[in-house]
Parts: sequence; C-alpha cells; structure tokens
Amino acid sequence: MKDAFSQVFRYVISTWACARNPAADLREALKPVPTRHFAAIVDPKGVKNLLRDLVAYKGNPITRAALRLSALLLLRPGELRSLEWSWVDFETATLTLPSAVMKRRLNEKANGQPHIVPMAAQVNALVESYAAGEILGISNYSNIQAWLARGLARPAVQRGLRIPARPA
Repeated sequence: MKDAFSQVFRYVISTWACARNPAADLREALKPVPTRHFAAIVDPKGVKNLLRDLVAYKGNPITRAALRLSALLLLRPGELRSLEWSWVDFETATLTLPSAVMKRRLNEKANGQPHIVPMAAQVNALVESYAAGEILGISNYSNIQAWLARGLARPAVQRGLRIPARPA
C-alpha cells in the first residue's frame, strides 16, 4: 500500500502540485505484507522420494504420464498443458516452446526466443506411446492439450502426489 501511495505522490511532485512525498512517513505506520513461501523440495533426498512416488503412482494413466512428463521436462504445469504436437520434434528429440506460452514479460512473450527443451529417451517413449494410443487404449486421440490438461488438473496432481489442497 505504501508503494501505491508513493507512486501517486511521485506523480503529484512531478506535476508541481506537492513539494514532498508524505508516503515516506508511513514506513513505520504500515505493517509489511507477510511473505508467503510455496512448498518446494530443496534437498536431493526429497527429489529422490518424489521421483520414486511418481514411478509408483498407480492412478489414472493420463495423470501418471503427465506427472512423469512434468518431472522429465521440468516445465510449469501451464506450459505442459498448452503443449502442441507441432512443438514436438522426434527426429532431433527436442520440444520447442514458443515464447508466448512461457512465463515472461509481455514484450518478451511477443518478441522472445523460443525455449528449446531436449527430450530424454524416456520422454520420447512416453510421448510416442501416447501418440500411438497406448496410454489411453485408443488409437485416434490426437489432442495432446486435452490429454495433458486432464492429467495435470490440480485435483489430479494433488491426488497423484498426495498434496493437501491449498486453503482458499
């Protein structure tokens, strides 16, 4: 809140309507906004346990495949959900994400370089088995976005990783 007041008064000072910024006096009067830290695995043993849990997960095959892709490609869920077949190159074993889907500043989304992710052999096998319909047991499921969106929906991921739901 102090920052918003400070911006307003900086503008007012620039228009010569005010001589000083009184928002600076609010520093001790306003309580700082508490910092919220999100859950993260930061130790190698925790990562090892997470990967072991991903492999052992016996739930929905779509969720299982999406969670494995997430761990292997190290992409954000939104980036993975927006994945398109045209971004996958099996010959060079790469995944090319346009800058528009990356978490970037607005001008970087429009003008930035694409993000090229190398695909490990496990990723290639997983995506090829999906393309062949082996994961779902059907042969003509061509919409990878719908597949990943269902597999990476928050409730599905929380069930898969046994993560408690975030309080509202």
